[in-house]
Amino acid sequence: MCKFKLYLLFFTGLFLSACNAYQKIPYFQNISRTAPTRESINNFTSLTIQNSDILDVSVSSLNPKAYADSASKSIGYLVDQNGEISLPLIGKHKVAGLTTSVVAAELQLKLVKYLSEPAVNVRVLNFKVAILGDVLRPDTYKVASERITVTEALSMAGDLNITAKRNDILLIRELDGKREYIPMDITSSKIIM
Repeated sequence: MCKFKLYLLFFTGLFLSACNAYQKIPYFQNISRTAPTRESINNFTSLTIQNSDILDVSVSSLNPKAYADSASKSIGYLVDQNGEISLPLIGKHKVAGLTTSVVAAELQLKLVKYLSEPAVNVRVLNFKVAILGDVLRPDTYKVASERITVTEALSMAGDLNITAKRNDILLIRELDGKREYIPMDITSSKIIM
């Protein structure tokens, strides 16, 4: 009978610890699961161009020859250490510290004297994230858009493994020549605010 009680105590402890471990796994634990939750998103900041970025600058115009020349060239422009790119017709243009939409508008204004109703699109070609640690596929991933959330990045890497510490994530971000280390707890919805 003593062994039975010992086994019962062991399995009860094992069961309770397994339940406790599961409580640390779900994401966004502070969100209601029974009613919709709404919050405003007001901290979005656009991606700013930095030195060593590679920009795709595409130009179209009502002038068919100018449009054909632009469409046939799909090269990137490296932002030099002075924060500038060198473009045909325009020459050197300061882009570091600006958003892609601001650069596109500035270039469009400069091209008006050369092209008929130019339209300019600017994208960062070398935007990427590195995901390391207890994930399914740690690697460096290219990102097509100018914005990515932590949950999107983790999804690209196949999500966290079951053994990962969800309350001990470290986001490392570089902005304006400074590196920022941001501790995160993804069991809370505050990471998406």
